[in-house]
Amino acid sequence: MKIGEDIKAVWVATVPRTGSMWTFNVLRDLVRATGRPVQPEIVPHADEEMEAIGQVGIADRSEAIYVLKVHTRIAADLARSCFVVTRRDLRDSIVSFMRFTKTDFDAGLRFLAGAVRLERHFATFPPERTIVIDYAEIIARPEAVITELGRRLSLDVSPALVAELVQRFSKDSVQARLVEREQALREKIGARQPVDVREFVHSGDRSLRAFDVTTGFQSGHVSAYREGDWRHILTPEQQQAVEALIAAERAK
Repeated sequence: MKIGEDIKAVWVATVPRTGSMWTFNVLRDLVRATGRPVQPEIVPHADEEMEAIGQVGIADRSEAIYVLKVHTRIAADLARSCFVVTRRDLRDSIVSFMRFTKTDFDAGLRFLAGAVRLERHFATFPPERTIVIDYAEIIARPEAVITELGRRLSLDVSPALVAELVQRFSKDSVQARLVEREQALREKIGARQPVDVREFVHSGDRSLRAFDVTTGFQSGHVSAYREGDWRHILTPEQQQAVEALIAAERAK
């Protein structure tokens, strides 16, 4: 695969809460480092809008490269496209989802059923145009993941750029950026100043989350959750329900 020749659009097509936002932003900056413009410049809130932008981008004859992030069942035969799929232990994903959206276990089970179906769909992507990334590798070896992304997309990735991206999208750096956005949002609301609807999203508890339009990160994206903590957070009964649902959905 080579960006700009056979590949016009890079789709980060994933189950939510599997490292897709980190991957999306790293890919955008890897492409920018080649001197090519990256679209969309402003990250939309909704998957539907992102997908529509990508569909237009496939036919775009400019120098721009489209890097898209979706959690939807996009077609596996999209022209001039490649796919990056992030994967994570679904037991970690369900807990991460509940904490991020502030929803209960029943909502988590509905998320889980959809996650298994998405995994099954993403497995139909053509292997020669698909890059699979393990969330655990993003956490443990981000340098290796970034280097591999560059290699698979025929991009010239220097060690200095890898180190820069690791730092830029580390949990601490992202959290610091979100704190700035949250403070700016509070100040605008407190001063009764107009707030761009693109700068916030509604949370599950009806509060507002700051939304960074240049990266797509939002309040709550960064947490102290550690992989495997589901063993201590979910009750034995909940763990049994999770295992049964995963098995049932994968058997379909």
